[in-house]
Amino acid sequence: MEKIRACVSDALAIANSLAAQDLSQAKRRLELLFADVGCRAGGSCGTAQSVRDQLAQAVDPSHSPTAKRSLDELITWLDREHLERGI
Repeated sequence: MEKIRACVSDALAIANSLAAQDLSQAKRRLELLFADVGCRAGGSCGTAQSVRDQLAQAVDPSHSPTAKRSLDELITWLDREHLERGI
């Protein structure tokens, strides 16, 4: 659980940074976590679901519009690549 919290914290920091236009760093960080716990792309994984849920809960009005867009993009990516939801 601590690894998930640390990963979500890193992803949030990236999304809130000025360089949030490029989320490849956040995606790489998430992929490392998933590899560490044995998740595979396109498969069902409780860790990916937990990360997605925590990112969704982290979106709040205090975030900049850029950070909100970045978090939404990460959530969409997780849905598409790791949770088989949508295109």
